[in-house]
Amino acid sequence: MSQYPSNPKDSNFSPVLKLLDPKNDYVFKRAFGEPKRKHIFMDFLNTILKDQVSPIVDLKYITINSDVSSENTASAFVDVMCTGKDGTKFILEMQKSFDPFFVKRLVSYSCGVYMRQKEMFTEEQKEELKQKHNKKRLSGYEEMYPVRLVAILEHSIFPQKQNYLAHYRTVDILQDPTGLEIDEISYTVLDLQKFNKKYKDLKDDIDRWAYFFKNAQKIDQDTYINLTRDNNIFVDVYKAVNETSFTKDELDVIASINRAREINEAARDYEMDCALEEAERIGMEKGMEKGMEKGMEKGMKDGLEKGMKDGLEKGMKDGLEKGLQEGMKEGEKSAKIKIAENLIKMNILTVAQIANASGLEEKEVENILKNIK
Repeated sequence: MSQYPSNPKDSNFSPVLKLLDPKNDYVFKRAFGEPKRKHIFMDFLNTILKDQVSPIVDLKYITINSDVSSENTASAFVDVMCTGKDGTKFILEMQKSFDPFFVKRLVSYSCGVYMRQKEMFTEEQKEELKQKHNKKRLSGYEEMYPVRLVAILEHSIFPQKQNYLAHYRTVDILQDPTGLEIDEISYTVLDLQKFNKKYKDLKDDIDRWAYFFKNAQKIDQDTYINLTRDNNIFVDVYKAVNETSFTKDELDVIASINRAREINEAARDYEMDCALEEAERIGMEKGMEKGMEKGMEKGMKDGLEKGMKDGLEKGMKDGLEKGLQEGMKEGEKSAKIKIAENLIKMNILTVAQIANASGLEEKEVENILKNIK
């Protein structure tokens, strides 16, 4: 029996209280990362990648190991990965926190997934491939398929862009009229920070998915009815992220993840402020020093007043840039350590989860744990 009210005026209906945040790592993987709900994942991909790929008719989930990345951070980065019926790899990532290196991580991981396809075959499978391709020896590239990475972000990576949805792939920068392009790896970004539509202004299912991710916990009774009427898939999506679908232990894990993220973000904000202050101080000092030097040189030649002005301006700019870089670098490591220390004191998460949340290696977390004890 459905847990959703048939009567729109049912006073017991309270989606605000029942819906969990689909952007929470655990909730997100529950909705999109379980084979029994692959129809939800397929609907989302077919919607968000419309006109970018052929319709997806089936998916096979791929188990993601914690050591798939040379930096041992892939498990914290990739949320869901599947293979389409034609062999295409689909990666779905939810990124809540701001990461200045997010683009580099996108490229690094997707390229890693693409290259690892050469190493995924057993000796028996290789023999089958030789027969399939009528070859005595394989080059390793015969069964390498495109990688499609879809990222849902709460923080913009390109603030200057206006559209909340963007597709990126390798194209001819000279705009060759043939339209040929290298389409082995593509990136699709759903930028929730840029999405500000009200429900009455939604035009299609792409808008509806964006609206759901951004406003899931704010959806009221009337909006729920409209959303499920316009696209019935959201009935199943609602069930997947409804609080009543989770056990108490699972809800505790979700709460722990939320608390860890709040601590993480607060610590990063604090360290960012400290780093900016330090960067400004260093920049001022270096700027004054370099500005005075350049100002004196130019002043001797073109006039002391004009030289001091030009030199100080350039010196301040160069010094502030250098100071900011140095300050940010010094503050980043301190921020990660402080995050780990706060998570350890909570005495809730495992070493792996703390390493995931803080960005440190597990060995670094273990060392911090020893020092605290």
